[in-house]
Amino acid sequence: MKESWTFNCHSATRDIESLLQHIFDTQSREIEIFLSYYFRPEGAVVEKVQLLNTPERASETEGHIQVGFRLVHFNACLNIHEEAPERMDLSYRYEPISNKLQLIGPEWHEREPDEI
Repeated sequence: MKESWTFNCHSATRDIESLLQHIFDTQSREIEIFLSYYFRPEGAVVEKVQLLNTPERASETEGHIQVGFRLVHFNACLNIHEEAPERMDLSYRYEPISNKLQLIGPEWHEREPDEI
């Protein structure tokens, strides 16, 4: 399983560091939803996402970043509300012509169904 999410960049800046920070400041809710897809099988959601480092550039338009967030498990029936700090490495791809930024998550292997 590999998830990705594309953001329309409304910022006039073309500097990738400023652009990423702007996306994390203005569209953090969408980033939290995107990251929550990885934890859906365990019933957790992502909150309080933040950019942890400056981008490691592979080229002018691609590179890697690390994000930090709180992973929240909540189940009212079982009286569970746990929060734990987590980190994840993401890739990014910026398309300057269309002014879009794509965040790409890591490859996580899904568990195969159990045999009977």
